[in-house]
Amino acid sequence: MKINHLLTFFAALLCAVAANAADYETFVVDNIKYAITGEDIVIVWRGTDELAGEVSIPATVTNSETGTTYTVTAIDKEAFYRNSNITSVTIAEGIKKIGDNAFTYTGIKSIVIPSNDTSISDNAFDSCMDLDTIIVLNKDLTISTSQINDKVVVLYPYTVTLPEGTTVRSGKVVRQVGNKVYVLPNEDGVASLLISAPETGYTYTADESVCTIYMKILCDVSGDVTIERVVDKKDLKYELDYLSEYQSDALSGTGYFTAIAEYISSIVSAQEAVYNDADATPTEVSNAVSKLVTLNNKLTIYKQAAKVFYNALPKVENLERYTSLTKKLSDLKNDVTTIVTGDNLTSDKFDELLMATAITEDNAKSDILNVYSATYNNATTLYTSLTEDFAGMEYYAEIIEALGKAIDEAIDVPSNHNYMDEKIEYYIDAEIALYNAYVAANNAIEAMSTVTPDCKVIVSNSNESDVWYDLNGRRYQGKPATRGLYIHNNQKVLVK
Repeated sequence: MKINHLLTFFAALLCAVAANAADYETFVVDNIKYAITGEDIVIVWRGTDELAGEVSIPATVTNSETGTTYTVTAIDKEAFYRNSNITSVTIAEGIKKIGDNAFTYTGIKSIVIPSNDTSISDNAFDSCMDLDTIIVLNKDLTISTSQINDKVVVLYPYTVTLPEGTTVRSGKVVRQVGNKVYVLPNEDGVASLLISAPETGYTYTADESVCTIYMKILCDVSGDVTIERVVDKKDLKYELDYLSEYQSDALSGTGYFTAIAEYISSIVSAQEAVYNDADATPTEVSNAVSKLVTLNNKLTIYKQAAKVFYNALPKVENLERYTSLTKKLSDLKNDVTTIVTGDNLTSDKFDELLMATAITEDNAKSDILNVYSATYNNATTLYTSLTEDFAGMEYYAEIIEALGKAIDEAIDVPSNHNYMDEKIEYYIDAEIALYNAYVAANNAIEAMSTVTPDCKVIVSNSNESDVWYDLNGRRYQGKPATRGLYIHNNQKVLVK
């Protein structure tokens, strides 16, 4: 059989020592004989006849006779040769070499290779007929099973780095070194951990992916690693404080979501009772946290809808051109309220309402954009007409300037929904200002047709050839060809 290995430069360093291990002083710990090959350094030399079952090769070992502690660096050639009584081997971090025939003809069924760079001799596991699992903690170490029996499976655990103070409660953990945990996946390829952590929210890494975990929410890293955190009263307090703050900040003073505000208050009060109950069981605390987390998840839907309400509805609910939008916002409010306050919604009904809110919200944005576009087009059309037909006329100068300024302020508003997610009020404010300027310009033009005590305004469609004047006193010979307001026979005349 043959096992390929990486970083074999360790072999040259250790082979000379291992070849003459019998010449060194030895001592026995837990039925394993160690040879002292250097200052504070030993290698695993032999297993005694009494060695059986599960074998653990430690990173350090202490000679009970001298009290000296040594670092274990290698497993010598033929260290456990023909020991059919050992069934599994776990090798600690720091072991850098596994020698020739180290486990040949043994009864091992599984072995754990450390995460450090380990040099493994080609025939280290020769004729291990019961061997079926090799767990390799170093993802860069390639194990070839070409000369091992066909049933051998090589497994590479996921590596999860947790914060200091975290305790792993359950999971298929192969090894934990400090805050680094090596965990095997299940049949579906997903590794799961149940942990106790020192705080309610924190960041961990899993195979170089980063995620933050809160309470009992499963945190998924590329579908490979999920972690569930054991909850306690500090988690319950965290959720209560968050929802209380959210309730006061996000729901006060508007009156649009009274039912949601009342519902949150009732949920918070019920879970506060659990928090204040000194005899509350872990299950009651966990259920209380779950209710608050569920509510918080549903409130993410409310938060998005609230952007439309708080930024749009107060501005448009009494404006006739926004009637369609106001109706959509009312429907959206009803659906969101049902989602948030609906404790017994079926999955299908929840999905149905969620889809409805998404569609309604999108349609509401379209309504805002359509009203804005219509006003903008009307305003620019009127502005073009004014600048072409009434340029230089003092009476129109102020009207043209005001309308142009409103257009300039609105012209940079992007025509897409992504921008509207954060700037709904920008569209509405720009539209309202532009609409008011447009109406003011139209009203000013209409005012020119109003009869005054000393000057009657008439509309002329004839081809009179008498003398005409514009409002600045400039004289025309014959009727002006440009539309506008003129003086003719001591009367104001609007030429169309």
